[in-house]
Amino acid sequence: MGNRVAAESPPAQPKWAGLILVGATLLIAFGLLDSIARFPRGLLTDDAYFYAKIASNLAREGLASFDGIHPTDGTHLLWTWVLAGVSWLMFRLTTDSGVHLSAMIAAYLLLAAWIGMRFGRSLAWAIVLFLLSVIFKMLMETTLLAFLLLILSDELLWRPSRGRRGWWKLILCALLVPLVRIDALFMPMLLAVGALIARRDQHSGWLVGASSTLGGGLQLIANHAISGHWTSVSAQIKAAPLAIGQNLAANLTGLYWGGMLSFGLFVLALLFAFLRARRQTRHDLRWGSYAALATASAFVVAHLLLNSCMRYWYYVPALYLVLQTVIALSSGRRGSDLKTFSRVLAVVLITGLIAKYAVDSHLRAREIDHSRHFVTEVKRLVPPDAPVFQIDGTGYVGYFTGRTIINGDGLANTHAFARRLRENGLAGYLEENGIRYLVHSTYPVQDRLLSHHGLVVRSEDVEVLVTPPAGLARHTAFGLYKLNGEAP
Repeated sequence: MGNRVAAESPPAQPKWAGLILVGATLLIAFGLLDSIARFPRGLLTDDAYFYAKIASNLAREGLASFDGIHPTDGTHLLWTWVLAGVSWLMFRLTTDSGVHLSAMIAAYLLLAAWIGMRFGRSLAWAIVLFLLSVIFKMLMETTLLAFLLLILSDELLWRPSRGRRGWWKLILCALLVPLVRIDALFMPMLLAVGALIARRDQHSGWLVGASSTLGGGLQLIANHAISGHWTSVSAQIKAAPLAIGQNLAANLTGLYWGGMLSFGLFVLALLFAFLRARRQTRHDLRWGSYAALATASAFVVAHLLLNSCMRYWYYVPALYLVLQTVIALSSGRRGSDLKTFSRVLAVVLITGLIAKYAVDSHLRAREIDHSRHFVTEVKRLVPPDAPVFQIDGTGYVGYFTGRTIINGDGLANTHAFARRLRENGLAGYLEENGIRYLVHSTYPVQDRLLSHHGLVVRSEDVEVLVTPPAGLARHTAFGLYKLNGEAP
């Protein structure tokens, strides 16, 4: 083991800090659920409801399924199992889906708070790290991935020494990373190579590499045991390695140009951290920083180029590694100027989050009100055992209505459904599955209500049960329809 610079220890927390933290988390998760889970522009993305619904079905029925009928492997395994464990515990108390979702949010917020307290080194930085898990949407697996990577980076690049416990941290975290996201398998390896180049650790590279490779193998085996396929259905739909230009354009724009904003924030943070690293005169600190920043950049670039649908929360683990580097380089006199910066950044993030929520509450008031009303109407009009076909907004509607909502975009459906999607072979799907009800989130175009990979439903084929009000934003104009006669 080479020379290592002593890292500044996290500040000692008062004994009552943990109790206050738990109490605040429970208050937010259970007391503010209606605000957190609003649609649109809440703090949860539609994918979060996929996780919540699949985890609940797994805990109750032992079936990883979104609609309760079709098994799916469309979510990342370890995070699904964590949430299923939370839901399993809650089933001992209640079957109320709102309580289950609140408990999952509470577990997520505790993880985020733990990250802030463990790696923040000051109250301001702890707040910044906590908010990072909220701003880019909550209840997603990338925060758990970030937690494991922060531990690995801390042990490999920033810790002054490692005892027996440190070795077990390396083995366990590197093993679990691919189970959270298999596309992050290379990240522990890059951190280990960086530690070698920085002359901070000459022995753990093989151990981290072997553990991460073993974790990747376990993930593939587990996925195959669950679905009969080595890769998940969502990965097969999203991965587009031959369409790099199209992927890059789509991921940098995103819905309402949110992709460009996320990318811009990441680039600014990366540039700031890189300039701080260049100021370091010690070989180990400078090259350890480069290793962390290269690992973060590799994850972002890979998804920008190879993923056809990169979302905001994909930036979370990369941003955590970048900010950890900035915090590690702020120790001592060279970093004294960052104390004020961290406080200003915390205030800006808090203010920005509150302001955005307030503005969205005003601008999207009609969409939010309609979504809540629509959920109530679906529960009233659709029989509990009747399957419903829906494409966009499936997670939100499926979770809060409790109805059998079949995921039409395929991300939380079966591999057989995804194959029909790719082949534009959905004609006849509704009839084959006895589906009489449709939910659609966009207005009919001319005489067509729906045209989706070979499945065409005309406006004259349906009875309108819930009409979407005019003038709603795209993907929020929820309407409920019942098929007349034979299904298409």
